Amino acid sequence: MAPDNEHVQLGDNWNYSEMKQCVIWLTTGAITVGIIIKIYDWFKTEKSYSSETMKGKTVIITGANSGIGKETARELARCNAKIILACRSIKRGTEAANEIVATTGNSNIVVKLLDLSSIKSVQTFARKIIETEERLDVLINNAGIAGSSEHVLTEEGIELTLASNYFGHYVLTLLLLDLLKRSAPSRIINVSSLMYKWAKIDLEDLNLLKNYRPSIAYANSKLANILFTIELSKRLEETGVTVNSLHPGLVNTGIMRNKNGLMAMIFKMIFFLFGKIKN
Repeated sequence: MAPDNEHVQLGDNWNYSEMKQCVIWLTTGAITVGIIIKIYDWFKTEKSYSSETMKGKTVIITGANSGIGKETARELARCNAKIILACRSIKRGTEAANEIVATTGNSNIVVKLLDLSSIKSVQTFARKIIETEERLDVLINNAGIAGSSEHVLTEEGIELTLASNYFGHYVLTLLLLDLLKRSAPSRIINVSSLMYKWAKIDLEDLNLLKNYRPSIAYANSKLANILFTIELSKRLEETGVTVNSLHPGLVNTGIMRNKNGLMAMIFKMIFFLFGKIKN
């Protein structure tokens, strides 16, 4: 006869019922704290903005029509920089640009098409930048997708998440490197994630053909961002171009908006309650 779960001992002082009650209380407490933080953010009116000026400087931000990229563009627009929003959708990019102009008063906002999952698109974008821009002071490689629920290869035969989050930015950075050097002191910023800690990069199977999991695909791409940053920063010593990567923290960017299932629902709840940005 199977033991009654209510009396299964989990140590000297814990049984199943007590553990279940503890989990419920912890979950309830976490949700309550999250709601309080969210309400505080909604009603908080005091804002602090940078007093630095970037007038005369040009900044490219990938994935700038929403989330981290959009808020970064908005803040740098307040500093009077010229902002180039590199977006996969011209329509969404234009909507974001109009909002940034309206809230900052900086009309020097440009929208250009860039699909980082396509090397051809990256090459076209970079060529137009080189032809039209005299300088590039900051390149922020921000765009990213969560691991695709299905294993997808791009037209160049690269796993979609790795292509969008890493290889596209890798190629873009190298193509714009001469312009960045000519504009020195300049800066490259690669947005990574704490998820890199869960990466399992297999150099013999970068496309994860043997064992594809969305979370591993995402983590691998973020570790690749960091490794690229470290190596490039060494190679650019004494050029006037600095390279940094960062973990932005828990941010409600909408990166999970097209994801379904239990885990996606849990992540969406966490992002909504504790994330820094509400789209």
